[in-house]
Amino acid sequence: MIDYIFTFLDEATAHAALDPLGFGFPAGQDSPARWDDSRVLPVRGIVADQPAGDDPYTGQPITAPVYAAGYWLAVTTPDMRDDLYAIPACMREANRDLAEADKPYVIRQRFTAEQLAVPWRFDRQWCGCDYSNTDPVGKK
Repeated sequence: MIDYIFTFLDEATAHAALDPLGFGFPAGQDSPARWDDSRVLPVRGIVADQPAGDDPYTGQPITAPVYAAGYWLAVTTPDMRDDLYAIPACMREANRDLAEADKPYVIRQRFTAEQLAVPWRFDRQWCGCDYSNTDPVGKK
């Protein structure tokens, strides 16, 4: 399986780009726009953790995630799709089979060296694959 990580300005922009390719369903008269849940997973990029106080029972520090701006999605397909990677909001194309085998899995990506130098991760994962830049096989 091939997974694509996208970051859009907002959900409406994501729908405008992906609905024509069959990954979402536009809003109807009585229903909101929605995603094809079998192939699209909304995720949130976490770029840092910040102190959020102490656990009242243990006294240990608690942290809260700092989320990246934008609307993030993971889209899965059985094969590589140049039309998906051609969308400027597509940040990474990854081979899930290689990721699950702990092998280098990045096919193509638009993350800059500066973005890859700062640890970040996603709060939801496709089938347990860690597509963050803290995963050593995810750095290309």
